[in-house]
Amino acid sequence: MILTEEEAKKIICPKYRAALLSNPAFTDSGRKFDSSLFDAMLCDASDCMMWVWNTDEGSKGHCGLAGG
Repeated sequence: MILTEEEAKKIICPKYRAALLSNPAFTDSGRKFDSSLFDAMLCDASDCMMWVWNTDEGSKGHCGLAGG
């Protein structure tokens, strides 16, 4: 998914999504998320080593970890 950095910073990073889905403590339906925890899981966009710039659209990119 090709995104601007601002768009990317509003979604959860795939590395955290995978960790959450594989951890029964987080998949328990009664689990509540603290907003500071959620904020820490958001994409870092170009501040992340996995960010890949799209050569066709210079101001957009995608997560290399997600296989985009």
